[in-house]
Amino acid sequence: MHRSSKIYKDTANIVANPREVEANLLYRFASRLRASVTHASVRALFFGVIHQALRIWKAWTNVG
Repeated sequence: MHRSSKIYKDTANIVANPREVEANLLYRFASRLRASVTHASVRALFFGVIHQALRIWKAWTNVG
């Protein structure tokens, strides 16, 4: 089966059932939300560690 035919078939199956559409949208939203929260958490952790390391370095070197 051609790729475009498969995409059309999958889309037609999803749109045919309103509950399937809702479940698909909720799944996509949840996965995007999790990815952004994970990214934000990792970024906050990284900058928190960098900030703490900078404070320790300043204390050891008596800078600012």
